[in-house]
Amino acid sequence: MKLAFISIEDVQDVRSWSGTPHFVLKELQRRGIDVEVISPLSRRYRYWYVPHKIIAKLTGRSLQIMRHPIALRSFARQIEHRLKRKQIDAIFSTSSVPISRLRAGVPVLYWTDAVIEGMSDYYHGDFANLSQREMRIAHDQEQAAMDRCSFAIYSSNWAARTVKNFYKITGDKVQIIEFGANLPVDHDINDIVRFTDERLSLKKPECILLFIGVDWERKGGALAFEAARLLNERGIKTVLKVAGCDAPEASFVERLGFISKHTPEGQLRIKNLLATSTFLILPTRAEASAIVYCEAAAYGLPALSTKTGGVEDYVIDSQTGYCLPLEATGSAYADLIAKTCAEPETYRRLSLGAFERYKQILNWDVAVSSLLDLTERAIRGNRPQGASPMHSPAPQRMEM
Repeated sequence: MKLAFISIEDVQDVRSWSGTPHFVLKELQRRGIDVEVISPLSRRYRYWYVPHKIIAKLTGRSLQIMRHPIALRSFARQIEHRLKRKQIDAIFSTSSVPISRLRAGVPVLYWTDAVIEGMSDYYHGDFANLSQREMRIAHDQEQAAMDRCSFAIYSSNWAARTVKNFYKITGDKVQIIEFGANLPVDHDINDIVRFTDERLSLKKPECILLFIGVDWERKGGALAFEAARLLNERGIKTVLKVAGCDAPEASFVERLGFISKHTPEGQLRIKNLLATSTFLILPTRAEASAIVYCEAAAYGLPALSTKTGGVEDYVIDSQTGYCLPLEATGSAYADLIAKTCAEPETYRRLSLGAFERYKQILNWDVAVSSLLDLTERAIRGNRPQGASPMHSPAPQRMEM
């Protein structure tokens, strides 16, 4: 199989999209897939939109410039130029955006975490306060990508349901493949048992709540803070360790700052935090598919989160952690933490359940296997009747 791998951002940068494109590419290469990497893509078109940005800032509106026709044509030209006179069996993209205007030819698949209909006014920042015109442009882009692709792959049932309910898409074109952990994992079940025993050990009486995220507000930091405060008031010694963003100062808060996965030292720090903490606490207000859930599961770390977005595909309530209602208070989190810590067998079950979820679903080996199965299906569906199963036909010429 010869696969073109498309990423707008630099696929070699582990800081891009939490490292997801990087780890997908590494897994494909590990399997010996012949990959033509087309990344990063130029965004020189953005200079055309300087006046639009000024107007948007003055009016308090957001822009989705990458979805505009000029940008889409630019991405298509770049990809088609790179693929000219090359034999490619399929094109894979980590976003629906760059492949929206590609000419007909080889099969196209994309794998992402959400669509604009699900994200608009759900996430803040670039997804908030979009004008009706911007929404129309964004919807047209999403629909064009779905029309062009063989499979539109999403990382959660939440995203897939949004697509099926809002866009024109037929058959089994919409597929679900959960993401994996963006950390090297070199331990086994025996290590998970040891991690769990050490967390429950009488030699370490404090409860360690781990909060990892770059957005304190959206990730529900205030609720995590309140839960830790209440636990300490109740006589349960609790430490809230915060990585990735600022947090309020308090005697029970340990502010770790941003920890980069780009360095071996950063990876080791994150792995140690996941191995030694009692819970991952992320009472997020809005979430598509946070990779940290996969990484917590990889270390048998039970997660506490909310029933929103795609979270429930990653934190299975009462099996790998707990998903509380969005309106749950810090007191509700504190109650659940205290109850679980007082029941060692319950905690062990959650810890082992989290690791089992990682082994079965939330890892790149399993995820990329599913991706390659879909890619093979797309290639077979594009092959003329009677063509050799070992070789795809020459792609149609992609006109510039």
